[in-house]
Amino acid sequence: MNKFVIALLMLIVPAVVAAAGPPMAPTLPVVQLTSITGTAVSADQFGVEKKMLLILVTKGNPAGERLIGFLESVPELSADRVAIIVGNGDSAVVATIAQRHQTLKVEWYPDPDEQITKGLKLQATPVILGIRSGSVAWRVVGLRDEEEMGKTLRGWISR
Repeated sequence: MNKFVIALLMLIVPAVVAAAGPPMAPTLPVVQLTSITGTAVSADQFGVEKKMLLILVTKGNPAGERLIGFLESVPELSADRVAIIVGNGDSAVVATIAQRHQTLKVEWYPDPDEQITKGLKLQATPVILGIRSGSVAWRVVGLRDEEEMGKTLRGWISR
């Protein structure tokens, strides 16, 4: 009897695991955000119509400032494809950061309670997220090779 049960389990368990398929990409949390220009959006709607980049930084983090400065060297970025979400900052703080980076034509969103970062269970910022259909397709923490990162960002938003 025990051999029968074990043999049966050996057949059933792999079938159940195979039916589950590959792990799903994390979906964006349902969090209401309002940009500094007054545009309201639910975060889970980012990237639904076309691929997007979400840039998550935290107020006062020098690495985030460095990443935002780097983004200024990628002129292809546009507000309909790129959003910068500033955690731990209110609208006034985010407006000040946006004013320092006026050449960036992106949408700026405050996330004072860091709901996006917490909802995605991110351990650190800055993070660049490639978003497709409301889900995270890929992520990069920090800023590494600027030339390669520029190519990656251009490629993602051009397709």
